[in-house]
Amino acid sequence: MAGYESTASLISAGILEALGRDAGARPRTPEQIDGWIEETLRVHPPFPHATWRFATEDVNLGGYLIPAGAPVQINVAAANRCPHHERTGEFDPEAGRGHISFGLGHHYCLGAPLARLEARIALTAFFRRFPHARLSERTEVGWESEWMTRRISVLPVVLAGPTPNPEGMTP
Repeated sequence: MAGYESTASLISAGILEALGRDAGARPRTPEQIDGWIEETLRVHPPFPHATWRFATEDVNLGGYLIPAGAPVQINVAAANRCPHHERTGEFDPEAGRGHISFGLGHHYCLGAPLARLEARIALTAFFRRFPHARLSERTEVGWESEWMTRRISVLPVVLAGPTPNPEGMTP
C-alpha cells in the first residue's frame, strides 16, 4: 500500500480537481503544481485514517475521557479540515493550509518527498500533454474505500482537444 497506493491516489485526485475547473484555473508553474499537490493531499488524503495508536495517559478531549491504554484512531480527513480556518471545505491551492496526510513527528511518512516528486512529474506532464482534457459526461467518477484507503476507482476523462489535428487524429 505505501508508496504505490498513496501516490496513485494523489495523482488521480489532483487530476480530478483540475478537470473540475476551467482550463485557465489549472496549475501551470511548478509553484502552482506544488500548491495543488498540498491542497489535494489536504482535501483528498489517500489514507483518511491513521493506524491505531494507544493513549499513553488519561486524556480529556472535548469533554470525553480517553483512558490510558485505550486504542485511538486519528481521522486524518477530518483533521485536515480544521474548523478554525475559513472555507476549510473548499479546494484552494493558494490558501497554503497545512495537512497531516503524511502523518506527524516520528509517524511521518518516509516516502512523502518521493510521493510529492512523483505527483509533480505526473501532473506537470499531464497538464502539458492534455491542456484540453475534461471530465467525460458519460460516466460518473467512482470512489472506493477499503480498510484505511480511499481512492478513485473510475476517472472518466476525455483527453482530446476542442478540434482534431489536420490528419483527423485527436491528440
